[in-house]
Amino acid sequence: MSEKTIKIFLISGKAEHGKDTLANFMKQNMLERGLIESYIMTAKFGDVVKFAAKQFFDWSGEKDEIGRGILQKVGTERGHQIVPGIWTQFISDMILMKSPETDIVLIPDWRFPEEYWDLMAPNAQSEEDHLARYYNSDRVVYDIYCLRVERPNHISALTEEQLKHASETALDDFEFDMTVSSIDEDGLRNAATIINNCYLFASEGM
Repeated sequence: MSEKTIKIFLISGKAEHGKDTLANFMKQNMLERGLIESYIMTAKFGDVVKFAAKQFFDWSGEKDEIGRGILQKVGTERGHQIVPGIWTQFISDMILMKSPETDIVLIPDWRFPEEYWDLMAPNAQSEEDHLARYYNSDRVVYDIYCLRVERPNHISALTEEQLKHASETALDDFEFDMTVSSIDEDGLRNAATIINNCYLFASEGM
């Protein structure tokens, strides 16, 4: 039996703070340094939430005040709290399905500590435990890095109620591997390079 390790970058931050932008710059930097695009996967818990909201909860597809409220409710009160792990399990299964050709996964909408623990849990299982991940006879292990994006002095378009929602506050006290603070795209581009240097290209001595 062999073992495949996949590096996963969980990117958190308040709404409009640049999570997707950071992930895009990280991927761009990886490609510029010779990594193969098909080996890099971007996955979002929110894409599954949006599908459920549109298909079953009459979400129009707009992320206005009403739309954001629906997404928060479906993702958290109807999903995360009623069926723990529902969104994480789907994304984890997709990563496992693509594991033969996937080395790196970017998840730029991490919102809850439980999502981290749900992804980490099977790593600690013994070979005999049914929770351990396997693709055919190869064990698949996730090497997870927790990142935080902060945008100082940003005035959010969210309402006060939405800003206080658990999906916006649940990670406020989490201990991240790295926190990035930037007010513009240049700062996020530089941060992406630093992150990749630390966790992917450390052997280059950069």
